[in-house]
Amino acid sequence: MFLIMCFILLFSVSSCEILDDDYIFSPFSQHLNSPKEYDDSGATRILNVASVSLILDPVPDVNRNKIIAFIEKIVSEQPAVRLILFGETSLGYYYRPSNPSEYQNSIAETIPGITTGLISQKAIEHQVYISFGMVERSGDNIYNSQILINPDGEIESVYRKQYLNREDKESGFSTGNSISIDIVDNIKVATIICYDSASKRVNGQIQASGAELVLFPAAVNTGIPAFFYPLRPRHIKTWLLLANRAGNEDGIEYTGSIYLSTPTGINRVEMTGREGYIFAQVRCR
Repeated sequence: MFLIMCFILLFSVSSCEILDDDYIFSPFSQHLNSPKEYDDSGATRILNVASVSLILDPVPDVNRNKIIAFIEKIVSEQPAVRLILFGETSLGYYYRPSNPSEYQNSIAETIPGITTGLISQKAIEHQVYISFGMVERSGDNIYNSQILINPDGEIESVYRKQYLNREDKESGFSTGNSISIDIVDNIKVATIICYDSASKRVNGQIQASGAELVLFPAAVNTGIPAFFYPLRPRHIKTWLLLANRAGNEDGIEYTGSIYLSTPTGINRVEMTGREGYIFAQVRCR
C-alpha cells in the first residue's frame, strides 16, 4: 500500500510530463519480473567498452581535464578497450536551478571546437572510440548533445537529445530530430540521451534501426525512481551501456550508477554511488 501511495504522489507531481502523448509509462510488473539469462556463448563479434561516472565541476576546464585523465587511466588499466562512454553534458552541471539558461549558454561550445579537438587527439593516440556529452552551440541555438569520435580523430556522429524534460527546457535546449547510428567494430550502435528512453518515438527509432548496442549517457539523480526509466534491453532487445554522473550539483545529488546490461536486461557489470568506471564486453552473434 505504501508503494502504491508513493506512486500516486509521484505521478501527480510529474503528470505534466508523464501525460505527454509520446511518453511510455512502464508498469511495476515490468521491473519486478526477473529477466532470463542471456546466452552469448556463440558470440562472433566482441566490443570491449568502458563507462564512466564523473563528479563534475561547474567550470568546463576542470571537467575537460578530468575526462582526459580518465581516458589515460582506462587505456592504461584496460589496454583492450575500444569504446569509452562519458555521461550527459559532461563539461558542466546538468542543471543549475538558479540560472539554468544563462549557465548552459555560458558553457556551450561549437562542434568542432576546443573540446572535440582535445578528445580527438586522445582518440588517435590510443586508437579508441570516445563518446561524451556537452552543450553544443549552433547558431542561436544550444543543444544537449553527445559526440562520438573515432580512432582517426574524426567526429563520427553528433546526437542531439530529442525528448526534453522540464530541466532541459528551462536550460534553453533546442530539440534534436533522430537517433545516431554508427558502426563500431562491426557492431551497430545507437546513441540516445537520458529522458529519450521514455519516448515512444525514440524507442521506435531504435527498433527500426536494428541497433545491437545503445549508448545511454544520462544525468540520473537520487530523486528519480528506477521505474521512470522504462528503456531496458528486454524491451528493445539490445545491449545497453549507461554512463551517469555522481556527486552533488547545486543541491541535486546524482546516483553515480553505471552498467552494461544484456539484451535480456541482466546487468553484466555495474557500479553505483561514486566516481569511477566499469570495463565490460559487448558480445554479439
